[in-house]
Amino acid sequence: MSIAGRPHRPPGRARRWIGRVAAVVVALAACSGGGDDAPAGGDATSGGAQADRPYEVHVPPAAGESPPLLLVLHGYGMTGDQLVDIYDIDTLSEQLGLVYVAPDGTPDESGRRFWDASTACCNFTGTPVDDSTYLADLVDAVVAEHGIDPARVFVLGVSNGGFMAYRLACEHADAFAAIASVAGANAPPGECAADVAMSVLEVHGTADDTIAYSGASMGATTYPSAPDGVTAWADLDGCDARLLEQDGALDLEATIDGAETSVASAPDCPEGVAAELWTVTGADHEMDFGPDAVPAILDFLLAHPRAGT
Repeated sequence: MSIAGRPHRPPGRARRWIGRVAAVVVALAACSGGGDDAPAGGDATSGGAQADRPYEVHVPPAAGESPPLLLVLHGYGMTGDQLVDIYDIDTLSEQLGLVYVAPDGTPDESGRRFWDASTACCNFTGTPVDDSTYLADLVDAVVAEHGIDPARVFVLGVSNGGFMAYRLACEHADAFAAIASVAGANAPPGECAADVAMSVLEVHGTADDTIAYSGASMGATTYPSAPDGVTAWADLDGCDARLLEQDGALDLEATIDGAETSVASAPDCPEGVAAELWTVTGADHEMDFGPDAVPAILDFLLAHPRAGT
């Protein structure tokens, strides 16, 4: 079910939040390593994969038996509720019957919440935490407690949350059907050894100077470019490891006139699997999504249940 064209919230607040966080990320990256971004909640139940890290599961009235689940991962310095609010996940959850959970990362020494997603981003102060295991355990608990369809468990991550989505795909590929990263990056070469095919979408602005579209170094680690990150996943998925631009552009960015987003996908993927890059020409890290953007991302995820189901 497509819900593109729905009313959306004014994006100004999102840009102010993300702009502040991006500035912090750039400063920290210069010192140590780098990342960033923007979340709240139908009925909610509380739980916790760890006693000191509670979370809320949001179950909309429209959720039927065996509903899909969306794990929402915020960016550096933010909270899950903030990203849910900015992306209007509540409204989309109601319209799609989509259960979601938006946990919070761990505060670092400066009090900013982060995900320990890769050697590049964004545990800048060396805080001891295992987010990969925590989030995998959380998803297992939610699937069991709420009768989630295990073939329709998806991840949407923004900036640092995008890095974390890739790490979950690398380390817990059997638990997820598809991930979408917005302004994030795949694991640096050699850090990913997934052995289960999974659909992957990267949405990235060409003018992003926080998490560079062309890749960059953070501290001693270099994260791959957006195209290289997607083609690396295409190779893991058994696709032809290249990207072919598709007909038709998308209009995702509210502050750029026209259809500024090109869609490229890897050819010859296994049935039901896709690896795509949506390049938002001229957009920076603070992408100001218009009304069709998040619905289009969720449409991609929901169209790609776990391969073979």
